[in-house]
Amino acid sequence: MQLFKPVFFACLVLFGGAAVLIGAVMTYSALSSGMVMVSYTASGKAVAETVVRATDPDRFWRYVGFIGALPLLLGAAAAWLGVRQLRG
Repeated sequence: MQLFKPVFFACLVLFGGAAVLIGAVMTYSALSSGMVMVSYTASGKAVAETVVRATDPDRFWRYVGFIGALPLLLGAAAAWLGVRQLRG
């Protein structure tokens, strides 16, 4: 049971770092190109959607916030917490 705490916080650092990387790449890509490409399934069919900043700015910024900035911020907080707990 004593091994659980360090392993948990090490995984928190690892997954937080991955979230920071993915969020940073997504945000940079969206801001430099001006579009967000998302694919998902709806009713069992694959849907590919491209949102362009010039045509739909509200939806573009919502996607950038939820898909790019939110993972970046939450990942940074998770990594910071994990490092803080591992040091102390």
